[in-house]
Amino acid sequence: MGVHIFTIILFFVVGFFCVLVGLFGWKWFLQSRNASMMLRLFGPKLVRVVYGVIGLSLIAMSIVISRSVGLGEYLMAKFC
Repeated sequence: MGVHIFTIILFFVVGFFCVLVGLFGWKWFLQSRNASMMLRLFGPKLVRVVYGVIGLSLIAMSIVISRSVGLGEYLMAKFC
């Protein structure tokens, strides 16, 4: 269960970060080497939308994984 919890937390945190990048368009992130290549190809608005969609997808994946491994029941049994 420990690996699943790590994966769920990792997907959620990275997804949340991507959503924030999509919402606020942080220049320090969008001007990095990999993101600036996408920025030149697609433009700033589309890159922000893409990062937002990636973030929402990662958050959705963390929810699906947590439900499939029964994380709620595991936490309730362990802490309550």
